[in-house]
Amino acid sequence: MDTLSQRSEQELRSFFRRKRTELSCLREPERLLNQLRDLDVIAEDQPEKVIQAKNKERALYQLLQQLEEKTPHKIRDFWECAFKEHILEIYPEVKSLKEELFASVGPRSGEKCVLSENRWFTPNEFQKFGGKDSYRNWKGSIQYKGKSLGVLIK
Repeated sequence: MDTLSQRSEQELRSFFRRKRTELSCLREPERLLNQLRDLDVIAEDQPEKVIQAKNKERALYQLLQQLEEKTPHKIRDFWECAFKEHILEIYPEVKSLKEELFASVGPRSGEKCVLSENRWFTPNEFQKFGGKDSYRNWKGSIQYKGKSLGVLIK
């Protein structure tokens, strides 16, 4: 099972930024907001401000934008909170985001990946990144201490 600990801060912030609009469309966001408040991810008064707002979607979007801009170090805490089982049961949209995050960022189950300069690459992407994209066999073109990856895998 994938965990957030396998994701870099940059990956989580980038995903958060791309998904703010989707998150702001949650119907009845009170449970998520209360959980975020209880875990000190957002300020004590924030849930009430969103709930009482005339346009909840806009208020929630602004809260998420503020979280990203003023406290980006809390983005990991946000996702840890949002991905708690009792939150996922209520918000299928958040469950879909969790599945998307774990499917699109970093190594996927069954896929061999390479981490370099704090970025995940498929072997072919890493081959291109290293300037060896003309080689047909990534196991032979990727080397570590003079030994090909094909030899090291065996």
